[in-house]
Amino acid sequence: MPGENKTFLEHLEELRGVLLRSLAAVALLLFPAYWTAGRLIPWLLHQLEGLGGNGLQFHYFSPLEPFLVQLKCSLLLALFGALPYVSWQVGGFIAPGLYRRERRLFGMLAGAAFLLFLAGAAFAFTLILPLLLRFAASYRSPELAPILGLGNFVDLAGLLLLGFGIMFQLPVVVVILVRTGLVRTQTLRKSRPVVVIAILVLAAVLTPPDVISQLLMAVPTWLLFELALLLAARLEPPAEPESAEDAVSSATPPVASSAPDTIAAEYNEPHPIPEDDAYAPYAAAARSRRGRRIRPIRRR
Repeated sequence: MPGENKTFLEHLEELRGVLLRSLAAVALLLFPAYWTAGRLIPWLLHQLEGLGGNGLQFHYFSPLEPFLVQLKCSLLLALFGALPYVSWQVGGFIAPGLYRRERRLFGMLAGAAFLLFLAGAAFAFTLILPLLLRFAASYRSPELAPILGLGNFVDLAGLLLLGFGIMFQLPVVVVILVRTGLVRTQTLRKSRPVVVIAILVLAAVLTPPDVISQLLMAVPTWLLFELALLLAARLEPPAEPESAEDAVSSATPPVASSAPDTIAAEYNEPHPIPEDDAYAPYAAAARSRRGRRIRPIRRR
């Protein structure tokens, strides 16, 4: 493998430095992220509250709930903002153990994973959340008025955005499995029903308990899986050649039906017996055995 050899403790020390620098980057971005979250949350709620006809009102039910929600959102923003730097740190830790072609592939997969996560989160925010709000507003009546808690709504929105971002990573996982030779594309095609069932199960876990949101997560994920199969077929390494023993055994012709005749002929063929006195006691037995003939076994 390329790169200089290091001991296990040296690798641990380097990994410790990567973690500390990543945490420091998140901590530095936490303060501007808190200020940004204080202005971003009202804007997002304003964009969503008009989807329920007469408008949906968001409320909080504890004195510190708005502060905790803003703090949670600021932490997520800080993590998201520090993600490029953290990815660069992790890439610098892994790159010395990779070849140049593997480094290029790793960079492409990391960029694709980041873009797919953004696409999944944007899909959830622009389509799934408004759909859920319309669904919640459909139960409004003169006797039943919706009151949405701010903390509950942020938790639900965070679960949806995170769930869609994770599910949209399926093409990257498929390409990695196929490129490393752990799974063949032919095997994935044959296992398509199992993959579809797994996607439906994960969609049921990562979405609220309604069929519409589950299907809206499962259908794009399945389409991404089919697209990943097409891409992985181009990047799939060639099949390993069969071993030398298998090649020799497959190249050796089968034994003909006349093998008993050949064996019998070799057995009945006379062999010279040395005239040395040391072999004299065995000479008579060899001559008597030479006179016996065996008949080959014939298959009926």
